[in-house]
Amino acid sequence: MRIGITGTVSAGKTTVLKFLKAKKYPIFSADEEVGKLYKNKSFLKSFSAKIGLRYNKNLKKNIKEFITKKRINLKTLEKHIHPKVRGKMLNFLKKKRGKKLIFLEIPLLSERNLFHYFDETIFIGASKKIRLKRFIKKGGNKSLFQVLEKRQHSSKQKARRCDRVINNNKSIKVLKKNLNNILSNYD
Repeated sequence: MRIGITGTVSAGKTTVLKFLKAKKYPIFSADEEVGKLYKNKSFLKSFSAKIGLRYNKNLKKNIKEFITKKRINLKTLEKHIHPKVRGKMLNFLKKKRGKKLIFLEIPLLSERNLFHYFDETIFIGASKKIRLKRFIKKGGNKSLFQVLEKRQHSSKQKARRCDRVINNNKSIKVLKKNLNNILSNYD
């Protein structure tokens, strides 16, 4: 069974993946794959030239500024990164074909209409106030949060399209309990 995990910015998708990884489930993280791309020098040199940024030690900071200046810049960034991440996802699905349960974290699952890749989907949501606080705590800023937030469907839209919903406004203990309740349906 292929299960897609999606949600809004800083809702707790990564925390859910950590729980699943600890339970030894095969997991794929689109966010992790993007992080790997940001560490790949040859990709970054090529990518920075394509979007008109100078390749240097401040590239990641410059990319964040690039995104916050104009909304179209985020689409330009996605045009270069998403096909690479999608390829990694498809490769992961191929490799894990025989496994009983596999989980894939795809933040833009709804926006990219990727539901056909999954047998079931789980939406992780939290209030905007809580998510903004988490985002800033992880080193983000309010303007970047707003840009990323506007790029995504609303929580209601995403939740409505998913099979299961976890509200992550409370403690990690509650999040874990809610996730375990969902996992019990798969056994």
